[in-house]
Amino acid sequence: MKKKLIVSGCSFTEKNYKSASLPHLDCLWPKWPELLGNKLNMDVINLGFSGAGNRYILQTLIESIERTPKDEIGLVIAAWSQ
Repeated sequence: MKKKLIVSGCSFTEKNYKSASLPHLDCLWPKWPELLGNKLNMDVINLGFSGAGNRYILQTLIESIERTPKDEIGLVIAAWSQ
């Protein structure tokens, strides 16, 4: 079983980011959590959300860590927005 990479952050982290100022811009390229997960051979839990602040980032990581069996967690990254 692959370990899990758990990440949370703002728009730089969000897998399905869409630009509000440039709605026609294609943003479907792989974001850094997916690229890192591939390099580390880990399943990615990407909690990133556009406009997220540090409180959201911390809270979503805590909740995900609590729900995930500890032996399945490989790495946790908080991509602080401020």
